[in-house]
Amino acid sequence: MKRRLSFLLVLTMILTLLSSCGTVNQSGGKYSIYEIDTDGTSVVKVAYDLKSDDVYSQVQEMLTELQRSATDAEYQQTLPSSVSVNQFTVEDGSLVIDFSSSYLELTDSQEPLIRAAIVTTLCQLDGVDNVSFSVDGQPLVGNDGNQVGAMTPDSFIVDFTNRVKTDQTASLTLYYASKDGNSLVQETREVEYNSNTPLAKVVLSELMKSPDTQDAHPAISSDVNVTGYALSEGICYLTIDAGIQNQSINVSDEVAIYAIVNSLTELDSINKVQITVEGENENAVQTTKLSGLYERNMNMVSAFAEEETNEE
Repeated sequence: MKRRLSFLLVLTMILTLLSSCGTVNQSGGKYSIYEIDTDGTSVVKVAYDLKSDDVYSQVQEMLTELQRSATDAEYQQTLPSSVSVNQFTVEDGSLVIDFSSSYLELTDSQEPLIRAAIVTTLCQLDGVDNVSFSVDGQPLVGNDGNQVGAMTPDSFIVDFTNRVKTDQTASLTLYYASKDGNSLVQETREVEYNSNTPLAKVVLSELMKSPDTQDAHPAISSDVNVTGYALSEGICYLTIDAGIQNQSINVSDEVAIYAIVNSLTELDSINKVQITVEGENENAVQTTKLSGLYERNMNMVSAFAEEETNEE
């Protein structure tokens, strides 16, 4: 049974979730259960004392905790009550979890974070090196039609709370609107950012600032909010609020879209971008309806467009 994994969420700076699987949280000897925050946009790390001894019982215990109703106002139940675990197996470090068909009913904004939270929680266990999902006995299938396969915490970008903050520097290639708003202008910028922030989110924030390049301006207004983001299998799923539909700045729809897409795909971890407005694929930026996965389009960039015209 195939699931077309899609979403939004948003994005962003790249975080390393955990250095490896099978590593115990060293905070007081406790493990952690990774919960979804109340906004449904990030993951909250909650300390947990594991009671079981053998790996099978530990997996069962953690899955039960992931399905337990949240008692803290900061987070919500990770795995909805509508989704049940049919069975799971652990063999040679590989954990396979089979979910009920209701897993396929998870919304595009829920599924990537839920999957990341489950995998990251269970990969703390000695004896679990990777996690695979299936639904009613059929492997989970990604947006490209291929099986998602074995996952580790490094398979995801997630905005974790309660992480140590460190300042880092990155060289970003960003794309802004040309003076007439009909093409893109490429600019490289050195930025300092906090390691708590996904790099993709940093990119989006920088796009809303004024560029250093003359005769260029932002293609995205500063009052546009990114409400969700996630990364899976090289695809960045981005959700933006309706502010992008009513921008006062002079840019074409294509310029607004590809300013985001081109800038995000400059990151090594992102190959394609899916954008939704208010969580709906059918919604438009202004007059252009969003659909499918977007790839980098250098023909939108002024210098490249001129080269192509000259060649003709």
